[in-house]
Amino acid sequence: MVEISSTMIKYKLCKNYLMNKITIPALLLGVVMIAGAFAFMPVQEASTVHTGATTTLAADAITAAKIATDAIGASEIAANAIGAAEIANASIDAATFAAGAVNAAAIGADAITAAKIADNAIVAANIATDAITAAKIAADSIGASEIAANAIGAAEIGADAITAAKIAADSIGASEIAANAIGAAEIGADAITAAKIADDAILAVNIATNAVGHLELADAVEPLSNVASAVSADLNVAGLNATCGAGGDAFLVHYIVVGANGDVLEIDINDNNTADLELVLLTATLMQTGTVAGAAGATVEISGDDGSSTIKAIVTVQCTGNGTAAIS
Repeated sequence: MVEISSTMIKYKLCKNYLMNKITIPALLLGVVMIAGAFAFMPVQEASTVHTGATTTLAADAITAAKIATDAIGASEIAANAIGAAEIANASIDAATFAAGAVNAAAIGADAITAAKIADNAIVAANIATDAITAAKIAADSIGASEIAANAIGAAEIGADAITAAKIAADSIGASEIAANAIGAAEIGADAITAAKIADDAILAVNIATNAVGHLELADAVEPLSNVASAVSADLNVAGLNATCGAGGDAFLVHYIVVGANGDVLEIDINDNNTADLELVLLTATLMQTGTVAGAAGATVEISGDDGSSTIKAIVTVQCTGNGTAAIS
């Protein structure tokens, strides 16, 4: 049996008392130190510890300096929390936009410049009606392929715009030529052939003087019996006698005479051997032309006033009816 003395009991009590004196303050100190550590922990760690205790942070307690780099993720940002003021200048680039995110309402007036439009991006559907004016079209850019069929009317063609080079061969028909549009200047030399002249289109006024000779007369043309002509080398006193013969018609005598200065032409119209008309050929009038009328059954004599006359004459008799013209 072990005896416990009073000294041993006193020692034990003193030891326990001292231990309590030391241990309790030490524990309190440890608690205080731990609490201090939590107070200086980062926000995300503190939030992990203080789950659900949002009221423990004072208003505006979280400043930029309290937030660690890359600490704010998508889950920390509330819906519609990012406004224009929160976005730095020039921080939105092409990679930031979702496909189809930029619509008409998002694009400012005059924001789309030439540099913003990709090559070949503008198609017909993007161009408003009547948006393409003359000023928008480059010179020489409209070719045949750009013009719709039947799109060019008279109003689209400028004055004098149609030159000879623009007209296709054989494209001008009768329907394209206005009435009376073809004048002498428009007809080329030797362009009027026999095939171009309609039947009975040539009138007396269309035939030039002395244009019809024996070469122009067809073989089938018979000499007219009521017309006769004669040429005299030198008219003498006997001269030429013109008549309409058995027909007894009145007639006309046409004459052209040429002589020397002072020659005298005598014309006996009434067949009475008396000169009814005398023409003196002077220097200024060496050639004379005229017409005299003969009565039915009469003879008209054209002669010189003497045998020395050098008058040369062309005489034609034209009966007014169907009498037979004669010159002797």
